[in-house]
Amino acid sequence: MMKTIQLFLKEKPVLQSLLDKLLEIQVITDPEWESVDEMQNKRDKVRFVIDTVRKKGEAASSEMIEFLCEADPFLCEHLGLGDTASLRWYKYQSKTTCSHKHLI
Repeated sequence: MMKTIQLFLKEKPVLQSLLDKLLEIQVITDPEWESVDEMQNKRDKVRFVIDTVRKKGEAASSEMIEFLCEADPFLCEHLGLGDTASLRWYKYQSKTTCSHKHLI
């Protein structure tokens, strides 16, 4: 998860594009988008997006991963995300993420 946050921090346009896409396909709501937009800390933004989408389930997470792979193939390759790896990553994160302390 830390790799994800660090790579997101380097790519602000990817994060903004991701937020816009998630809003467009109704994975996140207008209030959620606005919450992220108001955040000053980039780490908090990334953490909020990942946690919000992950809590919405497998389909939402898959949409996020699919868009990320289209927008930044290097990021996805670095994280080991792909057709079947995406689902494994999501399930792994769901089982292992209990708190945010290890994300920073």
